Amino acid sequence: MSKPRLLLLTAILILLASAPLMAVQLRDGHPNEVIVAKGDTLWDISGRFLQHPWEWPKLWKRNPSIKNPDLIYPGDRLSLTWVNGQPRLVRQGRRKKSSPIGIISLRELRAFLSRPYLLDDRAIENSGYIIGFREGTLIAGPGERAYARYLGSLEDDFEPSSTSTWRLPPGVTLPPRKDDKLPQGFSFVEGAPRQKIRKPTATHFDIVRPGNLYKDHETGEVLGRVALFVGTAKLLRDGDPATIKITSSKMEVMQGDRLIPSIAKKIKNLYFQPGVPGQQVDGHIIDVPGGVTNAGQYSVIAIDRGAADGLEQGDVLLVNTSQRHIIDRFAPRHRDNSGYPENRNMWGEPIVTLPEESAGKIIIFRVFHRVSFGLISSASRSIKSGYPVHSP
Repeated sequence: MSKPRLLLLTAILILLASAPLMAVQLRDGHPNEVIVAKGDTLWDISGRFLQHPWEWPKLWKRNPSIKNPDLIYPGDRLSLTWVNGQPRLVRQGRRKKSSPIGIISLRELRAFLSRPYLLDDRAIENSGYIIGFREGTLIAGPGERAYARYLGSLEDDFEPSSTSTWRLPPGVTLPPRKDDKLPQGFSFVEGAPRQKIRKPTATHFDIVRPGNLYKDHETGEVLGRVALFVGTAKLLRDGDPATIKITSSKMEVMQGDRLIPSIAKKIKNLYFQPGVPGQQVDGHIIDVPGGVTNAGQYSVIAIDRGAADGLEQGDVLLVNTSQRHIIDRFAPRHRDNSGYPENRNMWGEPIVTLPEESAGKIIIFRVFHRVSFGLISSASRSIKSGYPVHSP
């Protein structure tokens, strides 16, 4: 065997032998043992051992002493060991009777998972809305009644004779024409007003108020309209108008607020596995819901990337600070004889661009087509709207 081939084979064998060691990175100063406490999560525990907590499945996978990592209980003792060159956690001791810990803490997310935080114009146009309150009332709060319209889908008075009937919108008329000029089997039916109301498909509603437009940070393209969560309501009496009762509110309920069928009771499985996106994702934070400018750990943020960009629930993204441009007021003049290049301001002072710095990590928990919402799982500094986010 020639020497180059021997060197190549040796390099391949070294890479294959070291692959298990490179599969997961332990963090400096990691413990060798932890005792699970109430309130711990798999994400928290993995973060004590791993440089990248989203690699937590590798720490628990193929571990005969932990058949199901979802069933780790407070009081369990977990020790770090090595199997075939890879770190593993081994359970020791006896479990205590209590509920198992979760993958990540979703207490902060339960409300956000059940609310429609993004609406398009069609959803706003087709949703029910509050038309008024009791006499003399302009705003309302919990416990008060309100009157609403169009909580269900509208149904026309006429019954189309066939699927080939073309219905004109109410109030729209056509110039005189003969149906014989239409394709065979087609006819026009001029607009019957929409008067019948189908029974609402829901009895519990979220009260929302259309807010600002979400736009792509770089291009300015409109991605959707944020829906401000106002409160909740339940149906008391069907009709036009229907009577509802306001059951909770985050702000004062007003006329014109929209009613969206609640999905809170439909959300049963609040567990998902954090991981890395299947493709490179680069975007920006475009909002910190709640009317604040700075966010910290366990705050919710919105980014200008969604399912169309390959994001899925559970994906982990890194947050960096934005690049900053500062003026170098101390640069010696004799070092630059180029006049006024682009990296100088109008007074000739040099401008220096400071690089991005790590600011934290986010876990995506709700994904729309072009926008996603994430939870800040860790933050080394205050996080602001406009900060870039990237795949790990």
